[in-house]
Order: sequence, then structure tokens, then C-alpha cells
Amino acid sequence: HRHAAASYIDTPHDVLPVDGSRLATITGVGRFAVNSRHRQGVTTVGPSARVAALSDDGLVEALEVPDRRFAIGTQWHPEFRAMDNPDSVKLFTAFGNAVRAYAMARGKTLRTVA
Repeated sequence: HRHAAASYIDTPHDVLPVDGSRLATITGVGRFAVNSRHRQGVTTVGPSARVAALSDDGLVEALEVPDRRFAIGTQWHPEFRAMDNPDSVKLFTAFGNAVRAYAMARGKTLRTVA
């Protein structure tokens, strides 16, 4: 698919998390809208990675590395207008929780940024 609008923030399309993926668990939905304007895509998934989401036309939209604590890569920009997208909020919340768990497991404390 092509995203040729002037601003990819305003060029939404749906992605479908793959059943059993960490992304599917985090979002808890079968599909959600993301912003996008990319000119490249994933053609070969590395041996340690797996597809985590696809677009309606079958392009890989997210990858993850299952044997890592938190390794999710997206073709969209969840940071843009994140607070307007509940699925982006879920993704960033999961990342923050993973960071805190990692720090706590090492006896560290993280200060909260408000």
C-alpha cells in the first residue's frame, strides 16, 4: 500500500495483530488504526524475530523478538499523537512496565516522571 498524503500523522490505516503475539496481548484488539507513510517494508523476517502485525494487504507492520523481554518494532509511529490513540498508550504503558520490571529485578528504582 502507499501513503502519499502530506502528513503521515493524518494517514491512518488498520493493522491486524497476529494471534499469540505480544502486540496482540498488549492491545487486546483484533485490529486498530495507525498512522503511516513509509516507502519501505519487511520482505524477510530474521530467524529470531516473528511477525506481530500485518496490514489488510498483507504487508508486515510490526515485528517482535519473542526471546527478549521487550522487543517490538513497528512500521508506524506510535509516538505521534500517542495520547489520541489508546493502542499507542497501551504499547507505551507495556514498555514502561517492562523497563520498571527490569530495573526492579536488578535492585534499582526508577523515578516517575509526571
